[in-house]
Amino acid sequence: ILIPIVFFDLYLNAFISTGFHGNQRPASEVTGDAVTGFLNAQKGFFRTYEASVGDLETGAPRWLPNSNMLFGYSSIGLYTPLAKQAYGEFLSGSGAVDDAMGIPVTSKAYVGGNLRRLGYLNVRYIVSRVSLEGIEGLEPIFSGDEGDKVYLNRFVMPRAFWVELPVSGHDPNVLSVYQEDMKPEAQGIRWLRYSGQALELETDTTRERLLFLS
Repeated sequence: ILIPIVFFDLYLNAFISTGFHGNQRPASEVTGDAVTGFLNAQKGFFRTYEASVGDLETGAPRWLPNSNMLFGYSSIGLYTPLAKQAYGEFLSGSGAVDDAMGIPVTSKAYVGGNLRRLGYLNVRYIVSRVSLEGIEGLEPIFSGDEGDKVYLNRFVMPRAFWVELPVSGHDPNVLSVYQEDMKPEAQGIRWLRYSGQALELETDTTRERLLFLS
């Protein structure tokens, strides 16, 4: 019974670029455009957040989470059933974490109320097809040919910085110690190497404190 059900399911999903074809997408959806060109031209460490505001017909960006890897910039978006539960909870409501059970969406209210939280994840740019004008801390800086708009997050934090928190009694994990009133400092941190498999940096501090790696 299961074998016919599986084949029938794969057949049906073949018409939406999955099923027997796998996760294929039309080339028009994965080729770079003005927005990806703009993001690729930016210097330094930063991440993006593709905000799917509203319904899928009008709110979702043209790129699913993970597709940023095709264009060479970092994003907080994940499309995987292996996403850590703590990461999903930390970004609950953002629509950035898709566990492969559907494409979640977010709201303008979430974006406006979580700019600092996104900033601590090194989110410098927010991309949205729906206007985010009027949100304090967001500055529109670029518009793409397909209607996508890029906003600068004024609350962006560096990829690594010091955090003044009591060392004892705290799990040094961003998801455990995150607080809105943390006062980060990036002095005395120099990156030596950053890759998908290794991070190497040189630090200099005069007192004991936590090193925050977003």
